[in-house]
Amino acid sequence: MIKRLIFDIDGTLVTGINFDKAITKTLLKYNIFSEENKQKFFDAMITYEDNYNEYEKNQYTHYFSKVLGYQFDNDFLDIHFKNLLTYAIPKVNYKLIEKIDQLSKKYELVLLSNYFENLQRDRLEHIGINKFFSEYYGEKICKPNKKVFLEAIRNK
Repeated sequence: MIKRLIFDIDGTLVTGINFDKAITKTLLKYNIFSEENKQKFFDAMITYEDNYNEYEKNQYTHYFSKVLGYQFDNDFLDIHFKNLLTYAIPKVNYKLIEKIDQLSKKYELVLLSNYFENLQRDRLEHIGINKFFSEYYGEKICKPNKKVFLEAIRNK
């Protein structure tokens, strides 16, 4: 019997997000904007998981510092997250809210998404569906590591 449904966020619950303006604003804040740095930043968001199996703030900041050749300070993630929540926020999708609400009445809903939980939950809060998800996996152990899938299906 199915008791729990597991959802990814980007590309599943949330689609069509353009990160361009958020990345640009972050780079402008540090006075290092260029089209080349914007592409490096975007690429680093994708390749981070090739180098690390978890999302940890110091590692993430160090990785971006290395990729961009600039020493980001301790405020880097706060600035970047603020820009993501301002410029790369998903639009409210009422059909999605209705469907997730229906599913939550029959199943426990959990999230399995590679990124920082606090930012991902803030994004889902903005579109009105965070309240339906009881747990989050993917920050401490990233997909495709099978351990995170096993945690997501076993924990209860």
